[in-house]
Amino acid sequence: MPSLPQRKRSRSPSHSATPTSRQPRSESASPTSGSSNNNTNNNNNEAFFLDPSFSNFKGDIYLKIENTLFPCSCEKLGNAGGFFSALFSIPQPNDTDLIHGLPHCDMPDCTVDDLRPLLQLIHGFEKVFWNKTEGGRYEFNLDNILGVLRLSVRFDLADCRLQAAQAVRDFVNCTLGDIAVEGPTLDVPCLVLVGHNLHEDLAMCRLSFRMINIFHESQLPQFLPYAYYLACQQPVDIIMDGVDLPNGTRECLTVKDIKKILNGKHSLRRLRREHTFGWLTQLANYRKESYAQLTSCISAPECHEFTCSLRDAFFQPGSSVLEDRYDALASMSASAWTVVKNHVCLSCQKQLMYQLGLSRCESWERLPLMFGDQTWAELKSYQKKLDEEWMVPIC
Repeated sequence: MPSLPQRKRSRSPSHSATPTSRQPRSESASPTSGSSNNNTNNNNNEAFFLDPSFSNFKGDIYLKIENTLFPCSCEKLGNAGGFFSALFSIPQPNDTDLIHGLPHCDMPDCTVDDLRPLLQLIHGFEKVFWNKTEGGRYEFNLDNILGVLRLSVRFDLADCRLQAAQAVRDFVNCTLGDIAVEGPTLDVPCLVLVGHNLHEDLAMCRLSFRMINIFHESQLPQFLPYAYYLACQQPVDIIMDGVDLPNGTRECLTVKDIKKILNGKHSLRRLRREHTFGWLTQLANYRKESYAQLTSCISAPECHEFTCSLRDAFFQPGSSVLEDRYDALASMSASAWTVVKNHVCLSCQKQLMYQLGLSRCESWERLPLMFGDQTWAELKSYQKKLDEEWMVPIC
């Protein structure tokens, strides 16, 4: 298990992939309040507009990114701690330039899309990270979660980071609730991604690059193996060159992470063959009589024959079913399961699904070892220490 880093989190924004040394806030690198002018009201008020999600919110200060304004409560910002608490402890000049009658604070080095969910979280908006619909679906906004993680680190907002980290944990639990959930299984582990216009699978893969970079920056190593797993589903050229995000930017990975993912692709392919579907060979190798006894099969010859053909489809030389697949945590598709149900009895169906579920759980337990030398338990223990460090106030 790695030792805890000697350097501690930074209060000032960081552009690196890992947290920088704990140090006093740099005034030049942090958001600045409105500059002092001879005029007490900005003459270009018409050039600014309110962010739509805050159009009905009455604040006493504007946080500003270029010409977008977020009306905010000084009290709620101060209670969030970190940079905002330090900002409001500094006496402000009486002749500060005003916009629409309120003072303002410029927020460089962050985007409107990242700042919006952070301020919504601070001001108590509901459903910032996820929502359960009346139909039972869980709708996750990964962009919001990752945006809050990034800015909570830059502005030293420990509680916001904690809430975003819990949302990541909820997302993983909901995505793989049948094999990876910590705690009670969710009622309806069915999810969709919102906040983008991409197909869900493509969105998850593209966002995985951003997840990797932000998990490094926000000190969340516990979730890195799953982000690596999602990245492994991408073609090699995309992994090497970076991935285009929905907002038009490109997310690139470090050389170290690229090597880890490329090696992980080969490890995942082997994991899928030897563990996720390895049981299929063992089951098909039973004699018909032993197979019938094991599965309580009522039509052993037909079911056994189909199981053998299924094994051959997976493991015969040159088979594309396994060779080019890296989704070692995936179950059977709906169409594949329909074929299975049409060819085997109910008892064999139950046995096949039991074996597949058990093997997927084993593959999940092995997942961190595809990208390093730590187990889930070791990563969880390490994460706990990092989170405890984050909850210690900066003096």
